[in-house]
Amino acid sequence: MTETTSNLGTRHLDDNTLRGLVEPLQTTVTVYLPAKNDHSDGEAGHRLQMHWSNLRRSLANRGASDADLDAIDPVTTHGDERGDTIVAIATNAELRAVGFITEPIAEPLGTIQVMPALLPFLGWDQSRIPHLVVVADRTGADIIAVSPHQPDTGTTIDGDDLYIQRSAPGGWSQRRYQQRAENLWEHNAKDVAATVDQLANSCHAQIIVLAGDVRALGFLRQHLPSHVNDLVCEIDGSRADWSLDQIADDTVTHVAALGAQQLQQHHEALTEALGIGKAVEGRDAVFQALRQARVDTLHVVDDTNGPRPTGWTSADPAHSYAQIEPPNLGTRVSHHQAPLHDIAIRSAVLTGARIVIIPPDQPAPAQGLAALLRGDQ
Repeated sequence: MTETTSNLGTRHLDDNTLRGLVEPLQTTVTVYLPAKNDHSDGEAGHRLQMHWSNLRRSLANRGASDADLDAIDPVTTHGDERGDTIVAIATNAELRAVGFITEPIAEPLGTIQVMPALLPFLGWDQSRIPHLVVVADRTGADIIAVSPHQPDTGTTIDGDDLYIQRSAPGGWSQRRYQQRAENLWEHNAKDVAATVDQLANSCHAQIIVLAGDVRALGFLRQHLPSHVNDLVCEIDGSRADWSLDQIADDTVTHVAALGAQQLQQHHEALTEALGIGKAVEGRDAVFQALRQARVDTLHVVDDTNGPRPTGWTSADPAHSYAQIEPPNLGTRVSHHQAPLHDIAIRSAVLTGARIVIIPPDQPAPAQGLAALLRGDQ
């Protein structure tokens, strides 16, 4: 790995890193390899090496250089418990980017083109919605913060349990004891609420999944600011045994539902904008807007596993075209052929547009491309 290697998957793919990957037009090898590492007997590593051996042979037959393939070799020797798919990008005999995504890929994928094939990675990156998981009881809480902008973090809050854990006394002191326990319980909830508020703000959480003792959650929610409470959804689960599998499954379900809701909102906003002339769809109209740097948000369908129409691009995104034949611009501009949707992504990145990846099973714009236009254009 060289000093210029970008780490994919550990953090959000920021604008500068993305620009650095797509701006140079040079022969680039991109690979996605199934790498689920859920076996302790070495079987996962053996499968990974078989996948890479077969894919490497295919890429070599398609013209990939041995130097680029050699650069990828070291990252294909074993799986990674952090993800199900290894991503690696090499050019000029150097590993430009390496990492993982937590979603499995059905089959190994390898490309050789003048820019990296980032659609699968960007689609996964888009789905990484920052969120908190909070499992609370009377004495505290366990909290996990998940964000594409920083490593996942875990926090445990252990409050006082002096009056909570003792068996309840009888007689005239019963009521006083209960009141002390309630006060202590609420005090612990205040500590948890303060930490949840701080973590939600620091990771820009879009959803907070709460599980645990019903009464504890009630106290906790009383002390959360309203803007944080608005992000909360409650699920079943207990801090005592963590109910790990169920909590994990329910969290994934709720986060995925929010992601689907956000995609629907993007679709509705695009439909409305198309109706009033503030958006365009279809290859020619979108590429014209990209050439003029008028695109605010590019909507592009992930066509990785389907037919991939090609177009033409140059170092300057002002010379990118959605056509089969190379543009007739004489010798003053050098053009390169590449998959159309990859060219659109590159043009969007270089002109400062946002990007929305549309999964292939979602409602799609005409010819798989659309763009919201900038308001000042």
